[in-house]
Amino acid sequence: MTARLPRVLVVDDDRVARQLIGVNLQLDDFEVFTAVDGVECMDRIRVSRPTWSPSTCDASTRRLADGRETSC
Repeated sequence: MTARLPRVLVVDDDRVARQLIGVNLQLDDFEVFTAVDGVECMDRIRVSRPTWSPSTCDASTRRLADGRETSC
């Protein structure tokens, strides 16, 4: 049986930043999930309830006041 990769959630409203961060994390053997803003981040967490390894949030996400409010 193959070991499951650690999962990380990357939240950033900048598509290029999301992609760059995601690709680098994949190269370091993470399974990467992304969200464009705080609302999508919270939806992903609520729906999937996976065991996320780290999560990284942009400090100024859209649709919620900021990444700190999202508390990803």
